[in-house]
Amino acid sequence: MKKKLLIIFLLALAVRIIWISTLDNTVDQWQEEGVKEAACNIIQGKGYVMPRSVSSWQKGDQPFYSWREPGFTFFLVPVFFFFGENYLVAKLLLAILSSLVAVITYYLAKETFGSEKVALTSAFIIALLPEMVYWTGYLTPESFTIFMVLLPVFFLMKSIKMPTILNLFFSGVFLGLAALTRAQIIVITPLLLASFVLVTGNRLKALKNAGLIFLFVFLTFSPWIMRSYRIHKQLVIMPTVAGEVFYIANNPGTLKMINDPAGTFHGEDPALFQNMSEVEITRWYRKEALRFIFSQPKDYVRLVANRFVRFWRLYPHLGVGVADHIYGRSHLWVSLLTSGITILFFWMGAFISLKKWREGLLLLVLILSFSSLTILGRVAIRYRLPIMPYVIIFATYGFYSIRGCRRIKLSICQR
Repeated sequence: MKKKLLIIFLLALAVRIIWISTLDNTVDQWQEEGVKEAACNIIQGKGYVMPRSVSSWQKGDQPFYSWREPGFTFFLVPVFFFFGENYLVAKLLLAILSSLVAVITYYLAKETFGSEKVALTSAFIIALLPEMVYWTGYLTPESFTIFMVLLPVFFLMKSIKMPTILNLFFSGVFLGLAALTRAQIIVITPLLLASFVLVTGNRLKALKNAGLIFLFVFLTFSPWIMRSYRIHKQLVIMPTVAGEVFYIANNPGTLKMINDPAGTFHGEDPALFQNMSEVEITRWYRKEALRFIFSQPKDYVRLVANRFVRFWRLYPHLGVGVADHIYGRSHLWVSLLTSGITILFFWMGAFISLKKWREGLLLLVLILSFSSLTILGRVAIRYRLPIMPYVIIFATYGFYSIRGCRRIKLSICQR
């Protein structure tokens, strides 16, 4: 089995390296706001801080201290420290992490459904799925986030059957690190721990173990909270960009952009923020977004319905993309025949798994909570990537379950 997994890992890595080699790796074509600037400032001894100019809409001289989740920045720090602002090295590391995702997914699928076929097929799909390969070619947090979310989920699943102190420790620590990489995990963690308790036979013992995991989460995440409190003189848990992200997808102007690929609209006056701190700015954004939601609930429901479709799109929007790689008809068909089929089988697999709900409940809760939080806020098709390993596991489970049912029916008919 180790030989098969090694082949899958090397295949995944080879595909990703080939893709990266076709790109211009001397420039950052994606330009993820703030992460590079913060990494360079850390190396220069200035700490985690980025200039206000990383936002085109928030004018003023005060820098940002809590604008983004710090996880991806800290991934870039050792790369930039040892190799300078070398995008190729960063992408190759992302390719390695993305390839490891295939291997870890094998063990997670085996732990979840106990099927060698489901596990191997899931790993193979991850190795070759175009949307998993594509984003390793750009300096975006997506590939890193997939890896960072997968680790705690794997150890949580292991802890259900083997609640050793080591498994509980890694579950908590990696959940804390995942929360520092993708803010939704902060909200999802209690739901995952509740699922952990529900699927475990000894509920009292499971409750104690969940409490221990939460303690490790808190110990991992709390230094960031204390650091932010020291700077802002108030509790700041979510990244301050969250307010802007929430607002631009939920305001009256967004309704006009509902069919636009981005689906966002900036209706604010940047001059408003001239003398505001980043905490005051995010509070303003959040207040305006909530005002729209409560004053125009029908319009908000319409936006949410549109974002649901966007999140689970079977193919990307045509005519958009990164730099000179614009999605065309070929991308449409490749996506339909890979991600499209995978998503369709996911829904079937998720439904079939309800017969043995304990096996897949934790993964289903993760998929549903992550997708719901994203859909309620703002959606781009790449935002679903952190849950694609679990979608693939259920898709594969669904495929083999349906195939097994057909074989049983055929054998009965032949008798």
